[in-house]
Amino acid sequence: MNHNFSGDRSKIRAQINRVQKEIQQRLKALQTEAADHLVNSSSSTNESRQMFEAVRELTNSKSTRPITVHNEEGNVIATDSEKAEVIRDWFKNHFTGYELPLEPFVGVPRPLDTPITQSEVESAVKRLKNNRACGPDGVPNELLKYAGENFCAAFSTIINQACCLRSSEKGLPLEWEYADDVDFCDEEEDVLRNLLPVCTEVLSEWGLNVNESKTEFVHLFLASKDEIDHDGKPLKDNEPWRSSKSLGSLLCSVADIKHRIVLANSAFQIYKKVWLEKSKIPLAKKLIVYEAQVVSVLLYNCACWSAPKNVLNTFTPF
Repeated sequence: MNHNFSGDRSKIRAQINRVQKEIQQRLKALQTEAADHLVNSSSSTNESRQMFEAVRELTNSKSTRPITVHNEEGNVIATDSEKAEVIRDWFKNHFTGYELPLEPFVGVPRPLDTPITQSEVESAVKRLKNNRACGPDGVPNELLKYAGENFCAAFSTIINQACCLRSSEKGLPLEWEYADDVDFCDEEEDVLRNLLPVCTEVLSEWGLNVNESKTEFVHLFLASKDEIDHDGKPLKDNEPWRSSKSLGSLLCSVADIKHRIVLANSAFQIYKKVWLEKSKIPLAKKLIVYEAQVVSVLLYNCACWSAPKNVLNTFTPF
């Protein structure tokens, strides 16, 4: 009787193993079929947007591991809700510190030389992604994305009319009146500090507002071999300005090149599955993805680089 029971268990175990193997084979076949569909989608279309969406889907990695979050006492937080609360509070304190209130521009508001059209609004809202956090107005992207043509027509009209009003008169939001960065160079720091209030006054006459509290002063210099910093470390090749950024690039070309190589390597690894598809994805498509997703990251702002030849040769692996 024990012998028969043992035989039954062996048959059941064999059946279970066979079913599990068939399930794994089926899952693998479904994954391969889905990957082939994405590959065919990216290879059979000339539309850049559709091709890159298929490539992104093909390179999606597995879900990331849960992060470890500590509270102020250094204890590990166990629940996701408490983790979210701690992370939210940190970003809130980090990015919503006290700032002086914005002031509107000086000058008479005027209409745009080229008004915003309905088709431009439609094109913009179609690119909005779903399931994203709302902005200060509390309007979700889905509402704008699927509102329809009548909404886009009305929205473009409202924006064009708002350009003729001040923010205090229900015109454009005050934040929209602010633009980008402006750099000034001189051999003396005092000259630049004295220039700041003059720039604020002159630019205001052109309808440009300067936020003096966010102005940064960077001293560019080359330290000698004998100079040291406050910690007693050699200052040569480690001057503070080398870590300063302007328009997303480090001021030091050597440091920026090294940083760009790291970013490009990370971008290259993201699309590793695309590079490993030997025959399914045509080489021409791979080159398009490579130039758009890797080379663009590597050569960002490269026209401003001034580096020795041995540093530029580090691009050889690419």
